[in-house]
Amino acid sequence: MTMAFPLNGIKNERIAINLFLDEINDEKKNLATMIEKEEENKLISESSPQPPVREVVILSYRDLPDIHRSDVTESTLESRLQSCSSENNKLEEALTWHNLGDYYYIARNLNAALKSYEEANKIQIPLLGRDGTMEHPDVASTLNNIGVVYLKQGHYSHALEYFSSALCIRQCTLGLDHETCSDSLHNIGLAHRHLENYDDAIESYEESVQVRRVQFGNKNKDLKLADTLYNL
Repeated sequence: MTMAFPLNGIKNERIAINLFLDEINDEKKNLATMIEKEEENKLISESSPQPPVREVVILSYRDLPDIHRSDVTESTLESRLQSCSSENNKLEEALTWHNLGDYYYIARNLNAALKSYEEANKIQIPLLGRDGTMEHPDVASTLNNIGVVYLKQGHYSHALEYFSSALCIRQCTLGLDHETCSDSLHNIGLAHRHLENYDDAIESYEESVQVRRVQFGNKNKDLKLADTLYNL
């Protein structure tokens, strides 16, 4: 006995299968096109020039009382160190070492700058203290500048350590909303960015902006604020 199949039913089923296969092929083509476009966009993004990072690190200057910064020379500072040493004037000696560090930093002699700042810090610690009840803003300024040199030398973890210590002292002695705290937060953000801690960098930059706006308001035309906002 021969069984008969409805031809129309078989025909309709084949049409449905073909339509389904066509839909699958269309999806494959669309997916391939999307992947190709993504790869093209990635190549364009990688080859396109990126906006430059504004590498502005904030140095803490401490001027000598009787010498204008523009008149400072290496010989003047070295002569002053000798007189301070003979008079046993330790605080002025520390200040002179700090200024000598500034001089060498501006001259791009980073090793000499680091040595000078460290000499200043050695004198400051017994007299002004650090991380204790005798914390002093002058110590924070020198620690900040040691961090600046380390940052320029590419030692970002060391830089972050010194910037953080400077911030701690400044917050304790000057208050959370002091301008120099904003400077420290900016530098901390810069160190985090180099270490690829991008979330921490953004947080530090935002805190720096907040402190500076508390000090100067939203309409302040401050270059430091502009630098921080640019990095954000």
